[in-house]
Amino acid sequence: MTGKGETPLTVLFVCVANCCRSQMAEGLARQLAPDWMVQSAGLLPAGYISPHAIAVMEEIGIDISGQRSKGLDEVDVDGMQVVISMGGFPTSDFVSRPDGKVAEDWSVADPIGHGLEFYRQVRDQIRAQIEALRAQLAETGL
Repeated sequence: MTGKGETPLTVLFVCVANCCRSQMAEGLARQLAPDWMVQSAGLLPAGYISPHAIAVMEEIGIDISGQRSKGLDEVDVDGMQVVISMGGFPTSDFVSRPDGKVAEDWSVADPIGHGLEFYRQVRDQIRAQIEALRAQLAETGL
């Protein structure tokens, strides 16, 4: 959370390809926590955003079609205050200095290769986890 004159909280969502889960998380966090500075990245970026991810986000009024799939080398991981792994690998694999940071590993299933209903379930899970994270960070004063 930010107060008057403070810099925004920096948050990074990371998944494998940066085409589904972390992209949905970025879009959701921008809506749910507009005071955060949010980015997403992938360990092996796909170079595109999943059409299914775009579609299920549009269903709730969030347009992620203009977002871009990118790798960790394109973001300042060390400059992030909060780093979230969407699942499948621990944040310790890519957060070089976790001290003083919030680093969490979420167990969000990768929807790639599944239908729209599974994408909706993943989207709703991510939304609930972002809301819980926002409440947790508010309690700690971040």
